[in-house]
Amino acid sequence: MFVGLTGGTGCGKTTALECFSSLDWKTLDADNICHEIYGDAGSGVPGALMKRWGAGCFSKDGSPDRKRIAELVFNDSVELLWLNNLLHPEVLRRAREAAGKSRNRHVIFAVPLLFESGWEKEFDLTIAVWTDRETQYARLGGRGWSEKEIGMRCGCQFSPERKMELADYAIINSGSQSFLFEQCEKLNNQIRENYGKKI
Repeated sequence: MFVGLTGGTGCGKTTALECFSSLDWKTLDADNICHEIYGDAGSGVPGALMKRWGAGCFSKDGSPDRKRIAELVFNDSVELLWLNNLLHPEVLRRAREAAGKSRNRHVIFAVPLLFESGWEKEFDLTIAVWTDRETQYARLGGRGWSEKEIGMRCGCQFSPERKMELADYAIINSGSQSFLFEQCEKLNNQIRENYGKKI
């Protein structure tokens, strides 16, 4: 069972992923895989970044400067598209490989741009985590992001409402963490029951 988990920035994908991990799911995170790729010279990504943007997008230790890269791409749709085209195939390849090697047949993969990338066909089903705009922006502000940065990043994604419309299931995350866990637990039981009938 390969499940895609998505949601807008600040909607709570990471917390939901932790909930599913506690419910005995194998969890994968596209953001974490991206971090691995950035640090893997063999992936060809650091070299491509250097060729495209020069040393200015690297930290003093020689690793890609993710903050600087974010500033570049979220201010330029052409550069964002280029970066996504560079990273996404390798992210998906590594996720497929990890899922294929997992002894746990229940695998959930958190992907911020799942629908934007057209990856929905990769999964047996999809889940979107939703929260209201006020709560979402407050969480992002708590990360130290400016209103301008929040607007730019959220503007590069489908709205939480759109993601929820496209997903097979939705989780509402505008309340307490215990409420979120309760929903994840119910959804976990429903998925396992339905999937168990299919096999």
